Amino acid sequence: PPQNRLLILEQCGLMTYIRRGLVIGADDDSKLGDDGSKLTLPRKKARLDIAACAAAVGETCSIAGKDDIIYYCDLGCNEGDLTIAMALSLRKAVHNNKKQTVRCLGLDIDSKLIERASNKFSCKGVDDKEKEEFMPVFKDCNLCSGDAHNNACSSFFADSTKTYQEKIPRKMFSLTTIFSTTMWIHIHSGDDGLTKFLERACGWTKKYLLIEPQHSG
Repeated sequence: PPQNRLLILEQCGLMTYIRRGLVIGADDDSKLGDDGSKLTLPRKKARLDIAACAAAVGETCSIAGKDDIIYYCDLGCNEGDLTIAMALSLRKAVHNNKKQTVRCLGLDIDSKLIERASNKFSCKGVDDKEKEEFMPVFKDCNLCSGDAHNNACSSFFADSTKTYQEKIPRKMFSLTTIFSTTMWIHIHSGDDGLTKFLERACGWTKKYLLIEPQHSG
């Protein structure tokens, strides 16, 4: 279940690591222990000066090199349960700082699953104001197709900014997740297709790419 998988990501420290790199004012030194209590971790020195790197390519950054808008993409989102859980987790983390927003895109080849995903968010107990500020976008997309994949991402940013074509360099996702999808891509597109899919995912991601690998040999 999505909430169980999200809890695992919390307990192993991955969500803390992601929030640390994306969210202004995130708790840098704690993660959840097995009993739900916070554990203290040593703070690691950043390997890169994110703000300087972003400035070098013309990106705009906010405090500590963190973007004002956190763009999140889930490739192979299925019915959207884990996508929404991940996005709401990020949204909750930025809710209090009033300096950031979260925009979420979920892609899946099955149009019926996408329809269910689009309808689920309205049933999550989120108030109308929250829905207006943060509404996940779900689109059907054949992720084996480079054109379909690139067009879906491009149109998402065009709809989000209305000025996508004028943006140089192009906008990219702060976080991309790929859960239970690599085997499907490999079966239908082979080694070359899987390689190109992962290259596209990397090409659209500027910070974190989280992959759940699957055996398909």
